[in-house]
Amino acid sequence: LDDGGNYILNSTGDYDLINLTPHEIMAQGNLWWSGESAAIDSRIYDDDEAPASGLVDFSHHYRSGVITGDEAWEGEVRVGGDIIIPEGVEVKVMPGTVVKVAPHHDGLSSGVDPMRVEIIVAGGITFKDGGNPSRFISDGYAPEPGDWYGIRFVRGKREEGGGKREERTVKNTRVNHAERGVSAEGVKLSVKKTRFNDCNLGIYATGKALEVKKTRFDNDSIGIYFAGSNWIEVRDCTLALGDYGIWIDQESSVDIKRSHIKDFSTAGIYYHPEGKDRVPAGRPLLRGLDPKQIQDSKPLYLGLKDVAATQGLDGNRFEVKRCHIAGCGTGIDAA
Repeated sequence: LDDGGNYILNSTGDYDLINLTPHEIMAQGNLWWSGESAAIDSRIYDDDEAPASGLVDFSHHYRSGVITGDEAWEGEVRVGGDIIIPEGVEVKVMPGTVVKVAPHHDGLSSGVDPMRVEIIVAGGITFKDGGNPSRFISDGYAPEPGDWYGIRFVRGKREEGGGKREERTVKNTRVNHAERGVSAEGVKLSVKKTRFNDCNLGIYATGKALEVKKTRFDNDSIGIYFAGSNWIEVRDCTLALGDYGIWIDQESSVDIKRSHIKDFSTAGIYYHPEGKDRVPAGRPLLRGLDPKQIQDSKPLYLGLKDVAATQGLDGNRFEVKRCHIAGCGTGIDAA
């Protein structure tokens, strides 16, 4: 397999590549003006146009567009524009698969960010167990946070019409160099045994509920951002290095247990429901725990009886148990 990695775009002539020799040209693994094989082939001059010319092998090209039927991703998959998985279609990501995404490029110029790749899921995407985790990474020479947009779970037409749908699940995978590693837009999300590295936001969730278990966040500006309406549960996770570990921006029930949260410059846990500048009268902020005690860099160990909890006027609960919060500008900032 020729590694390629060339961007062949915006040619003004009739062809992007012309082979006038009798020899085969290996042009694998490149990003062309389109992500569709037939469209790419229509602008390549080879044995299809002249029998005396050699073949041009452009397989393993960067892909984009709507996936029209169930398929499995395995080995190496290159993406150069938005991928849309519609309702009724499922993609299975096999163990060890590496999805390489072209940085700061969207061949379709679509989605919420026309300059970066989004994997938009209204149907299904399954991350298979049984081997090494799959990986979604930037294909840049010097990868950086925000090179691509991320995986977006969105509501399908059936859900928009009130139909029920099982929660979306991400597990046994790695997501690197994204703007928003995984987004749940109006849907319930469960993330398990996953790792986020070098993302601007690891998880961005605005659905009714978010569950995160046995997951690690490293060097993400914000590990978890939640603006959902019902509850967020974080258990047995590690979050390290960034600006905010967990940012909760909506009045919700919060359950954070047995997690390590360390080295965030602004706050380890930031609970500021939108539109609330101060604690409502009569609402205990952190019963049994003074947040001023954890503003320095000393480790904080919370036992079973050392609970940071608040019971809101609307019945929502804020609870932190058996966590280790250290090295943050403020350990817990709640309002």
